[in-house]
Amino acid sequence: MTRKIAAGVFFLFVCALVLSAAPDSEKQDWTNYARIGAYGLKGGDAPQIVRNAQASGVFGIEVDNDIPGRYESFLHPEEKLKAIRDVATEAHKVGNHAFVYIAGTECITAHGDKVEHTLAKDHPDWLQRKITGEPAIFGGGTAFWIRPGDEDVWVSPYANEWRKTYMERVRHQDSDFHRFSG
Repeated sequence: MTRKIAAGVFFLFVCALVLSAAPDSEKQDWTNYARIGAYGLKGGDAPQIVRNAQASGVFGIEVDNDIPGRYESFLHPEEKLKAIRDVATEAHKVGNHAFVYIAGTECITAHGDKVEHTLAKDHPDWLQRKITGEPAIFGGGTAFWIRPGDEDVWVSPYANEWRKTYMERVRHQDSDFHRFSG
């Protein structure tokens, strides 16, 4: 009988310990229980994105509005930054969160075969090199996300001027987005 009582007390002690160690879900970081949905972001579509996210139970809106991954917005990020701010603002109005996909060293120039300026044309010294010494430049059809005529390059993280601009863009995007997204 004493063993049963001791086992019962031990069991209650373990249960109390487990329950007291369980974090309060209200105090947990929202990323621990997010249901994420990914959305392309064109600008002007923030209310629709947030409505769709709310309707499908998404709590954590990921937007693809990559500033450093597109040469055009790498040079002129203002339009995309505004679109990012708009989604964050709309998400907060309904108590949701949002975050942005950011590319690493890949950069695509739309219609690279027809435009005067591309990353490879403007900054060939920034590009990674294949083992054969050729620059890492790819065109449409090389991967499913590269459209015909687009130029897709891989930039070397050792290209100082690129790295400086890249980090400025990421910091600006990050500070603007987190200021609004929390």
